[in-house]
This record gives sequence, C-alpha cells and structure tokens, in this order.
Amino acid sequence: MMKKKTVRPENLRSINMSLVLSHVLSAEQPPSRAQVAGDIGLTRATASKLGDELVEGGILEEVTPPPTQRPGRPAQVLLGSRQIIGLGLDIGVESQRAVAVNLQGEQVASAVSTTDLRKSDALEELPALTALVTEVCEQLPPTSRIAGLTISVPGLVDAASGTLLDAPNLGWHDVNICDEVASHLPKSGLCERIPHPRIGNEANLASIPVAYRAPGAPSPFNDFAYLSGGIGVGAAMVSKHKVITGEHGWAGEIGHLTVDPHGIPCRCGSNGCLERYIGGEALETALAPGNEEELEQSATALGIALATVINLLDVSTVVLGGGITGLYERTQDTVSAVIEKRAMAARRHPIQIVSASAGEEASALGAAYFALEPVIKNPAEFLTPAN
Repeated sequence: MMKKKTVRPENLRSINMSLVLSHVLSAEQPPSRAQVAGDIGLTRATASKLGDELVEGGILEEVTPPPTQRPGRPAQVLLGSRQIIGLGLDIGVESQRAVAVNLQGEQVASAVSTTDLRKSDALEELPALTALVTEVCEQLPPTSRIAGLTISVPGLVDAASGTLLDAPNLGWHDVNICDEVASHLPKSGLCERIPHPRIGNEANLASIPVAYRAPGAPSPFNDFAYLSGGIGVGAAMVSKHKVITGEHGWAGEIGHLTVDPHGIPCRCGSNGCLERYIGGEALETALAPGNEEELEQSATALGIALATVINLLDVSTVVLGGGITGLYERTQDTVSAVIEKRAMAARRHPIQIVSASAGEEASALGAAYFALEPVIKNPAEFLTPAN
C-alpha cells in the first residue's frame, strides 16, 4: 500500500505564495486580494496574508487604481515589483545585447555592441561582452534586486554546467561561458549581487516573449513552432507555453535539417542543410535584386522546413523571427504552396504563419524573462531578509 504524501505547512505556504504571485502576474488587469482569493480558491484571509508577505518582501507592489463612478474607495490592486530585475545577455554572431526587465515586463535598461564574432576567440571576447551587463546594471536604481542573468548563445548548450558545447558560426566550442562571465563581473554595486549566470539556446529563449506577453503572463500563443534566422537558423518547439528542449536540451537544431541531400555543402560537413538556403549569408544573396533563382530556392527550402515541422509536431501556428520574416514576406505564395503540398494538416486545417514582434531584442528579452522564472516559481526564497 502506497503511503500518502503529506505537504508540510511551510511547503504549502510556498506553493500558495507562488499561486498568488503567478495569478497577479498573469492577470489582464491588476487584481485585488479579494479577486486573487476568489480566482485561485484561497480564503480571503490566506490570500490577504500572502499578499502582505509578497508586498512587504518586495516582490509585489500595491497601488490604488484610478477613481471610478462606483461609490466607495476602490480596493488596492497588486502588481509585480519594478525593483525585481531579470538580466539577459544575447551573444549574437554580428551583434550582442544586454537588457534588464522588471517583474512588470518593462525593459528598463539596455546596452548594445555590433562586434562581428565569427571565428573569434571566446576567452578574448567574453570580458567585453560581460561589460555590456555591467553597463546595464549601472543604468538601474541602486535599490534594484537582480533575480538572475541568462546568457543566450547560438548553439548547443549544456545548461547544467553552463557550457556552450558547439557554436559553429562563432567558432566557439566547449566554453564554460557562465563561469567566464561570472569571473569578469565587478565585485561591487549591483553586479556583485548577480546570481551565477545560466545559459540557453538563442532560439529557445527568443520564443519566450512569444509564449509570454510579460514575465509569468501567458500570451494567446500556446502551441507553436518558432524559427529564428540570423547568420544561422534555429528553432524552438513550444507546447502549453513551455519550450520542448529534448533529452539533452538540443531540440530545435533545424538549421541542419536536410532540405536537399544533393545540395550546397554545409560547414557542418553535410549537404543541403536549411541554413545554406535561409541563413543570413544565403538570404543576403537571395533577397538582392535580380537573384530570382536563389530567391525561389530559399523560399522552397523554407516551405519544406515548415512542412516538416508541421507534420512532426502537429502545430497550427508558426512564428518567424529574424531575417526569415523578410523572405516570407517576399515569397509568401511560394512558401504557402510548398506547405500545402507537403504538410498533411494544411489540407484540413489552416496554418497560421506570423512574425515575432520582439525583433532583434527577442533572445535578450527571452533571456531576461527566463532569469525571472526562479522568483515566479518560488517567491518565498526571494523575500527580503526582514521577512
């Protein structure tokens, strides 16, 4: 006979506190304590007590809404704290960006570099890239509380160790970027309070601002495939607002999906990889005036890749980011025709193809959102020491 699992009072408090915070962050309009209690099934007394702890602990803010025509004073409502900050550092091949996002989803600071990192030395470049994080921290109020720093990279990662395993377009291999960045952060000011960085694949992180309209606030996009195009091509598969990373965290390496086994040689050693048709270098040629043959090749390759994703994952929505959006806008009829021919679901259900709204900031923003996840999942651990 299996023993019944019991929940300790301190664990129940932590679970309920996370429920309260998650509900406040996901609400379309800031809710009152009474609304939170009714929506998530807690008593008013419990919701009010937890709300007090989250406000006093600096994770929620309490504000008075504008006056209404109704009699009486409106109840105070709860919002995520502007003082809780997530940091994202996106190490792109041609540009790099650091951003700071607060728990209300506002981007409050940023710093950008346009260094071409192709075939560079990681250990030589990382001090300057870390300086972008320092620059962002210097723009923040000294009362800010840094929840975390996530580093976005265009390649395979080992998240557990913080290592970039393989990034062919950078020429970086087996680099513990998290340890390196941590070692170069100043031991003073806000930088001194940054938890040890985490690492993620750029396409996976770029999909987060599509799945969430703000940290902890799910968007209408629930199940979708995300394709991002820069120098390389990456993809993320999202189900129920969660990125599917696969057994080793490497899912989504669509840039090396074969679209023509006898096609253009790829630097990975294969032939006819998708990246050779819709990666940055290929698109620069295909989108130039007069290159109609190359444009048709790129459009067909994109259509084949999207049809493959649709067949494999049974998604009705595909979100495009980076340079791929320009290709699709120019060749929508060709791409749609290929999908219609090759994707079985497209013959019975409409396929929605949309462009990501975050633009060049997508990966950095997603990284910052991801840096705030520990607070949302376990806010009890982030209450100020007085609590």
